[in-house]
Amino acid sequence: MMGEEPEPMWPMLVVVAVIAVATFVGSMSLDWWGNTVFRSTLVTCVVLVLLADIQMIRHYRQNRKRDVPKTDERLERLIAHAMAHSFRVGILFMTALIFANLTLVTMDVVIALSLSVFVMAGTYFIAYWYFNRKGDVQVGA
Repeated sequence: MMGEEPEPMWPMLVVVAVIAVATFVGSMSLDWWGNTVFRSTLVTCVVLVLLADIQMIRHYRQNRKRDVPKTDERLERLIAHAMAHSFRVGILFMTALIFANLTLVTMDVVIALSLSVFVMAGTYFIAYWYFNRKGDVQVGA
């Protein structure tokens, strides 16, 4: 609807931050699965992804109740550009990891794969946010 005020962002960010800290501290205090900072960070990231999925479903249902279209041409182009940038950065990052592993550091496979996933997901969200703030993306840009 026109004129409807969007929900403020800060309450949701506070809830997410509290849940992230609680999950991290809780998983660090349990004696399971090696109990390292990295593994607790992985558990926290999984919980945050689940929270993001719940928020996306909630947003989709609210828009469906208001008869807002699920997608449009601009959104499809925006998603395609964000995915393309995420893929490019992910490939470059994985190539850098291969060369770093050959010369500089030895890395566990789980850590390398986790870093690759986080870099690709982070790049997608940053590109999506950037293109959404920028406005319309040009075809072929």
